[in-house]
Amino acid sequence: MFDTDPAVLDADATLSDVVAARAVAERAEVRILCDAARWADLHGALEHTDTGVSLPGTEQLVSLGGAGTPGVAEFAPAELGAVLGMSPGAAAVLVGDALDLRHRLPRLWARIQAGEVRAWVGRKTAQATRQQTVEMAATVDRRVARWAHSVSWGRLETMIYAAIIEADPESAAVAVEVAARSHGVWGGCAAAGDPVPPPQPGVVHP
Repeated sequence: MFDTDPAVLDADATLSDVVAARAVAERAEVRILCDAARWADLHGALEHTDTGVSLPGTEQLVSLGGAGTPGVAEFAPAELGAVLGMSPGAAAVLVGDALDLRHRLPRLWARIQAGEVRAWVGRKTAQATRQQTVEMAATVDRRVARWAHSVSWGRLETMIYAAIIEADPESAAVAVEVAARSHGVWGGCAAAGDPVPPPQPGVVHP
């Protein structure tokens, strides 16, 4: 793939080589996401379920993505993680991200597969919407997919939270109230009309 020794490159050629290497790396990240989704498909059923009886200690189907994604055999991420050099937990998140993108954020998923949006942007969007309903994830998908290639993650994250609040302001208000009771009253107030990100578990908001 890279046949030229970097030591012989001049400045312009080095920059060109960096651009080419970055493009290859980004395509590889997309391919790994696609492979993770396929791995989930290959492990979407359990052999021992033929009897209709699930014995204690046997492998179960688990939900790695949000609502609306298919179950995956609970030990499947460990094998995938082993070949990727990551922990079973990290591999489970990878599979969950891929499933969320494919099933809950199809517009964003299509743009990622087309090479128009970076894989890490899709993964972070999947994680930001994992606890939301299928309908709310679809709202986010419609709102942010067209901009995901052109704005910073901070801006995109604000757009995600704004879409969530706009789609279900009552639930968002309840979430903020619960967080306030759990962590104390927030020290500041958002300006009128500013989107307030849904509280994250374990995070004390300033």
